[in-house]
Amino acid sequence: MEIEKKAGFDASKPFVVPILSGGEKSCEVRFPSDEEWCAWARAQRTVRHFLGRGKSQSEDVDLPKINAELFAKIRTDKDGPEFDDAEAGMVIGRIERCAVPMLSEKASTTGSR
Repeated sequence: MEIEKKAGFDASKPFVVPILSGGEKSCEVRFPSDEEWCAWARAQRTVRHFLGRGKSQSEDVDLPKINAELFAKIRTDKDGPEFDDAEAGMVIGRIERCAVPMLSEKASTTGSR
Protein backbone atom coordinates (compact mmCIF):
# COMPACT_ATOMS: atom_id res chain seq x y z
CA MET A 1 0.00 0.00 0.00
CA GLU A 2 1.47 3.31 -1.06
CA ILE A 3 1.00 6.27 1.27
CA GLU A 4 0.24 9.56 -0.41
CA LYS A 5 2.47 12.36 0.86
CA LYS A 6 0.92 15.79 0.90
CA ALA A 7 2.93 18.94 1.00
CA GLY A 8 2.81 20.66 4.39
CA PHE A 9 2.21 24.31 5.01
CA ASP A 10 4.94 26.52 3.56
CA ALA A 11 4.94 29.95 5.20
CA SER A 12 7.37 31.33 2.63
CA LYS A 13 4.99 30.98 -0.34
CA PRO A 14 2.20 33.49 -1.02
CA PHE A 15 -1.37 32.21 -1.18
CA VAL A 16 -4.73 33.53 -2.37
CA VAL A 17 -7.45 34.38 0.15
CA PRO A 18 -10.98 34.76 -1.31
CA ILE A 19 -13.62 36.62 0.72
CA LEU A 20 -17.28 37.42 0.09
CA SER A 21 -17.98 41.13 0.38
CA GLY A 22 -20.84 42.10 -1.89
CA GLY A 23 -19.21 39.82 -4.44
CA GLU A 24 -16.12 37.65 -4.41
CA LYS A 25 -12.80 39.43 -3.92
CA SER A 26 -9.46 37.74 -3.68
CA CYS A 27 -5.98 38.88 -2.78
CA GLU A 28 -2.58 37.29 -2.60
CA VAL A 29 -0.85 37.46 0.76
CA ARG A 30 2.15 35.91 2.43
CA PHE A 31 2.04 34.42 5.90
CA PRO A 32 3.13 37.02 8.51
CA SER A 33 6.50 36.57 10.18
CA ASP A 34 6.67 35.83 13.91
CA GLU A 35 7.70 39.44 14.57
CA GLU A 36 4.70 40.75 12.60
CA TRP A 37 2.31 38.42 14.45
CA CYS A 38 3.75 39.47 17.82
CA ALA A 39 3.52 43.19 16.98
CA TRP A 40 -0.08 42.68 15.81
CA ALA A 41 -0.98 40.83 19.02
CA ARG A 42 0.70 43.45 21.24
CA ALA A 43 -1.14 46.28 19.47
CA GLN A 44 -4.56 44.80 20.20
CA ARG A 45 -6.39 46.35 23.13
CA THR A 46 -9.67 45.22 24.67
CA VAL A 47 -11.65 47.32 27.12
CA ARG A 48 -14.01 45.45 29.40
CA HIS A 49 -16.90 47.35 30.94
CA PHE A 50 -18.38 45.76 34.07
CA LEU A 51 -22.10 46.36 33.95
CA GLY A 52 -22.94 44.95 37.37
CA ARG A 53 -24.69 41.78 38.53
CA GLY A 54 -21.94 39.61 37.03
CA LYS A 55 -22.32 41.00 33.50
CA SER A 56 -19.65 42.64 31.38
CA GLN A 57 -19.20 43.93 27.86
CA SER A 58 -15.95 43.84 25.86
CA GLU A 59 -14.91 46.32 23.20
CA ASP A 60 -11.91 46.02 20.85
CA VAL A 61 -10.02 49.30 20.50
CA ASP A 62 -8.75 50.24 16.99
CA LEU A 63 -8.84 46.62 15.79
CA PRO A 64 -9.85 47.47 12.19
CA LYS A 65 -6.88 49.86 11.91
CA ILE A 66 -4.46 47.29 13.35
CA ASN A 67 -5.75 44.59 10.97
CA ALA A 68 -5.44 46.95 7.99
CA GLU A 69 -1.82 47.73 8.90
CA LEU A 70 -0.87 44.04 9.04
CA PHE A 71 -2.79 43.37 5.82
CA ALA A 72 -0.86 46.15 4.03
CA LYS A 73 2.45 44.58 5.15
CA ILE A 74 1.65 41.03 4.03
CA ARG A 75 -0.19 41.71 0.79
CA THR A 76 1.87 40.69 -2.24
CA ASP A 77 -0.47 41.75 -5.08
CA LYS A 78 -0.39 45.51 -4.52
CA ASP A 79 -2.19 46.15 -7.83
CA GLY A 80 -5.19 43.95 -6.89
CA PRO A 81 -8.65 45.16 -5.84
CA GLU A 82 -8.84 47.64 -2.98
CA PHE A 83 -9.78 46.23 0.44
CA ASP A 84 -11.34 48.36 3.18
CA ASP A 85 -10.57 47.85 6.88
CA ALA A 86 -13.41 45.35 7.41
CA GLU A 87 -12.35 43.24 4.44
CA ALA A 88 -8.71 43.35 5.59
CA GLY A 89 -9.92 42.11 8.97
CA MET A 90 -11.68 39.18 7.30
CA VAL A 91 -8.44 38.23 5.51
CA ILE A 92 -6.43 38.44 8.75
CA GLY A 93 -9.09 36.34 10.48
CA ARG A 94 -8.83 33.62 7.83
CA ILE A 95 -5.03 33.57 8.12
CA GLU A 96 -5.22 33.56 11.92
CA ARG A 97 -7.39 30.45 11.93
CA CYS A 98 -5.44 28.43 9.37
CA ALA A 99 -4.22 25.06 10.60
CA VAL A 100 -1.17 23.02 9.73
CA PRO A 101 -2.56 19.73 8.34
CA MET A 102 0.40 17.53 9.23
CA LEU A 103 3.99 17.66 10.40
CA SER A 104 6.79 15.77 8.76
CA GLU A 105 8.58 13.11 10.78
CA LYS A 106 11.86 14.97 10.46
CA ALA A 107 10.38 18.14 11.96
CA SER A 108 8.67 16.29 14.81
CA THR A 109 11.75 14.25 15.80
CA THR A 110 14.28 17.09 15.71
CA GLY A 111 12.63 19.10 18.51
CA SER A 112 13.97 19.19 22.04
CA ARG A 113 12.68 16.62 24.50
